[in-house]
Amino acid sequence: MVIHRLVIDPKYQAKAYARKLMDFAEKFANENNYSSIRLDTYSQNKRVIDFYEKRKYFIRGNVNFPERKYIFHCIEKEIITSYSKVYN
Repeated sequence: MVIHRLVIDPKYQAKAYARKLMDFAEKFANENNYSSIRLDTYSQNKRVIDFYEKRKYFIRGNVNFPERKYIFHCIEKEIITSYSKVYN
């Protein structure tokens, strides 16, 4: 499953909306037998990188957008489902 980017309006940040959205996405991925969730995040946003690392996402590569000064990290979390336990 791919999430292009998760963005929370600054006036709603620090209210656990990002956590709730990612809880929902991970539950959805698990229930629908996705093997992983992938998304990109700005390499200079250390707070967001820490958020994903705590959720067991790992940097798998980078992408460069010409209009941006710094790279974006491509990150992924493997999803362990009952389907993947049986067939992997």
